[in-house]
Amino acid sequence: MTHKEIKEIESQFGSPFYILDEAAFVKNYDDIVNAFTGRYEKFILAYSYKTNYIPYLCGIIKTRGGYAEVVSRIEYDLALKIGQDPKRLFSTGRLKITKMSKSPLITAASSTSIPITRLITY
Repeated sequence: MTHKEIKEIESQFGSPFYILDEAAFVKNYDDIVNAFTGRYEKFILAYSYKTNYIPYLCGIIKTRGGYAEVVSRIEYDLALKIGQDPKRLFSTGRLKITKMSKSPLITAASSTSIPITRLITY
């Protein structure tokens, strides 16, 4: 992508903005999954929403079978909003989420979260 093309996008949509190479992102995701599932029978890949919680990007992970790793209420809510199954997420801040809400859904998801020691986060 040239500087001129980036400036055209900026004039059309404003700044700041993200440019995502979806094909490269999906390829990288698939390469990591394939590399680890070939060696580990019970491998799960989770995407850290803290790293970049753009709904479209998180949705790509969800549609490819990835889990969500969330550490805050906003990340948890985003995971649910894009349709992530509460059983397919985990939190390294489990107590923080449980304290944020008395919602049975949040409590249930927090109590069924996968321990961080069993997961590799991408």
